[in-house]
Amino acid sequence: MIGIVADDITGANDIGVMYSKCGYIVEILFAGGELDSAASSPDVLIIDTDSRFDLPEIAYQKVFQATEKLKSYGATQFYNKTCSVFRGNIGPQFDAMQDALGTNFSILIAAFPKNGRETKNSIHYVYGKKLADSAFRDDPIHPMHESDLRIIVSSQTRRPVEAIHLAEIRQPAIFREKLSRYREQGGYVILDAETEGDLALIAEMVENEPIIGGSSGLAEKLASRKRSAEGVLIIAGSLTPQTNAQIERFKAAGQPVFEYRPEIEQSVGLAEMIKLLQAGRDVLLHSPRRQENSDQTVSRQVGKQISAGLADCARRIMKQQVDKRLIVAGGDTSAAVCEALQIKRMQVLDEVEPGLAVCRAQEYELILKSGSFGSATFFTKAVDRLKTGRCK
Repeated sequence: MIGIVADDITGANDIGVMYSKCGYIVEILFAGGELDSAASSPDVLIIDTDSRFDLPEIAYQKVFQATEKLKSYGATQFYNKTCSVFRGNIGPQFDAMQDALGTNFSILIAAFPKNGRETKNSIHYVYGKKLADSAFRDDPIHPMHESDLRIIVSSQTRRPVEAIHLAEIRQPAIFREKLSRYREQGGYVILDAETEGDLALIAEMVENEPIIGGSSGLAEKLASRKRSAEGVLIIAGSLTPQTNAQIERFKAAGQPVFEYRPEIEQSVGLAEMIKLLQAGRDVLLHSPRRQENSDQTVSRQVGKQISAGLADCARRIMKQQVDKRLIVAGGDTSAAVCEALQIKRMQVLDEVEPGLAVCRAQEYELILKSGSFGSATFFTKAVDRLKTGRCK
C-alpha cells in the first residue's frame, strides 16, 4: 500500500485523483479517522493532517503521527504531499516523516508542468514567472518572497539540502550517480522538472524510493508506471462461440496464447507465461477444444477438472505477480479461480461492456466474464481497463 500524508484537503484530493484515474483504490482519512480494514483494502491511503499553516511544532506532530498510522496499516512507500510552491510547514513536515520511518533521505519535487509549476536550476516558476514575482508573493497567509527551493527548504530544516538540475536529470547515468551519492549523505535532494517528459524520466528513476515529497505532478507518472509494469493474465475456460472468437482475435493481434493440457507437465509452460507477464506481455491460457463426440456426462466431469486445473495455474502464476490483474472467461472457471485464490468477497468498480464488471477482491483486480458475453475485442478492452483504470 502507498501511504500519503497531505497537509490540506484539496491537496489530498489532488494527489488522490492521480492514482484513482489509473485504477487504484484510493481512500482519504481525516484527523482522527480510522481505516475499516474489514470493509476496505485501498491501494492508496491518504491522511489529511490540515497542517499547512499550523505552528511548526504542531505540524511536525501531526505528520509524525499520520506517518506512524500509515505504517501500522501496512504502507510500504510514502508520499509527503505539500503545496506545489512549498508554502507552509514543509521543513517540519518533511522531517517528521523521516523521523517516523527512521530514515534520513527523501526526494523532493515541486514541479507540476500541467499546472504551470516548473523548476529550473532549483528556481521555481509559476506560469513563467519566478515564484517571488508571481501571485504568491502577495499570499495573505504565507507570502513567498524567495524563488530558490533550496533556500526555502533549508530555512526550515537543519538537514542537508541538495539539488539535481535538468542537465543532469536528462542524462540517466549522471542522474543515478548523483542520486546514489546524495542518498548516502542523507537529507533532501530537490529535483528540477520543466516538462511532462522530465517527470516521466524522473518517475522511472525514483519509482522505488521509500519517501517522496512535494506536489502531485510526479505522482501521476508514478501511478501510470506502476499500473502497467506487468502484463495481464487471461484464463479462458469457456467453449462458447463468443469466447472462441475473443481468443482468436487476441491471438490474431500477436499476443501469446497457450492451450491448457492436463495430461502434460505444466511447469515449463507456467514458467514461460510468468516470464512473459513480468516482461509486460499480456498472456492468455485457454481450455482444450471440445471433442465433438464426447458423452455429455463425461464432458461435464472433464470440464470441472479442466476448470480446476486452470484455476490452479492462475493461483500459481498470481503468486509470482506484483500486479495481480486477471481476466477469467466462463462461469465454472470463474468460480474455480475465486476458490483457488481464496476470494470470499468482491467490490464492483465499473463496467467494461454490458454486464461485464471490473471487480476488486483483496489484492486482486479482476474481470469475470460469462462465456457467452462480450464483443470479439472484449479481451483487448478488458486488458486496457485493468492497465489504465479507464473504460473506453
